[in-house]
Amino acid sequence: MKKNYSEMNEHDLLVELLHEQRKESRMARISMVTSIIVVIGVLISLGILVPRLYSTVTSIESSVKEMDTLVQTAQTSLTNANQSMTNIDTMINNVNSVVVDNTQSLTDAVGNIKAIDIQKLNQSIQDLSNIVGPLARLFGTKPN
Repeated sequence: MKKNYSEMNEHDLLVELLHEQRKESRMARISMVTSIIVVIGVLISLGILVPRLYSTVTSIESSVKEMDTLVQTAQTSLTNANQSMTNIDTMINNVNSVVVDNTQSLTDAVGNIKAIDIQKLNQSIQDLSNIVGPLARLFGTKPN
């Protein structure tokens, strides 16, 4: 119910004013207590969260450092593997060159062996034995 202040006397107005001030004072106290409770809650939350947050940040920093070390190790390993692959390629090329060179030499040697006339070689050995035999007897050695 809305009150008509123009019909009230001074005493009633003062009583009404006092009553309104008490209401406002009570509301201000409630507001202040609520604000204090909220501030205390925030401070307690910060007291709990800040150490955990610090611990988490420290763990993350440590993990990042370890990851950096692992990345550097992986990069070094990749560089070494790349160098090893280059060395293996060079070695394979060298082995290939040796095989090609030896294949040609072996082909030449087989060709030379095929070119030997075994009949003439046996005949030459027999002729040499016939010549060396009498010389060996002359010097006092028996031929085999």
